Amino acid sequence: QAGAIYNPSLFQNYRFALVMENTNRPGYITEKIVNAYLGGSIPIYYGTRQVFDIFNPKSFVFYDKNDPEPALAQIRFLETNPAAYQSMLNEPILASGRHTINRWFSFSERFKDGDGGYRSGYLKKRIRSMMGYESPMFHFRLVDGNSNDRKDPGAIYD
Repeated sequence: QAGAIYNPSLFQNYRFALVMENTNRPGYITEKIVNAYLGGSIPIYYGTRQVFDIFNPKSFVFYDKNDPEPALAQIRFLETNPAAYQSMLNEPILASGRHTINRWFSFSERFKDGDGGYRSGYLKKRIRSMMGYESPMFHFRLVDGNSNDRKDPGAIYD
């Protein structure tokens, strides 16, 4: 069943969710971090630093495999300080509110961005698919390269 392995309820019994992208390259952000948020966990994210363009850095732990100590120290701090944990859990998820929604999650297929170009929200298509608003076949077209929607299966916009 498409989407079964991306079920956010898998995280509902955990304070933290380790969400690691399959690759760490610019522009590659999947719905994994959103699943952690939807499950009520604080994401511990490994992947591109472009995640900070979309998600509020105060709402998750960023894990850098080349320098893991800051993430480990932050997790230790949150585990020993319930008020700090609750504060992080209550942080807004998105980096820039409505601007983030318009740029990355808009229901519009294409919209003009602040740089004078046009963007297409492929991350939002994956998330909408996961939530039942898009066909799950969108995922399979990305994997097998038969999608006419985009040139680079790893990019989150064209």
